[in-house]
Amino acid sequence: MFRFTIRDVLWLTVVVAMGVGWWVERRQKQDTAAQMEKLRTENGQMRELIGEQYESAARTHWGWMVVPKQNQKASPDKN
Repeated sequence: MFRFTIRDVLWLTVVVAMGVGWWVERRQKQDTAAQMEKLRTENGQMRELIGEQYESAARTHWGWMVVPKQNQKASPDKN
């Protein structure tokens, strides 16, 4: 029969904890990369929809935020 000391159990705990911590960090990085790629795709699609008159479009917590270019002047409506 195997006999384990407290020291052996503590070393096993440290090794398992480091492995689990590494695995969790790796999963978070993969999830973040996938989410960033999705946002880049959405941003590109939105830029195609709004045309070249805007500087950028970004998805925020509340919806899409569109930033007009600074060098354009607002044109008055001709009614």
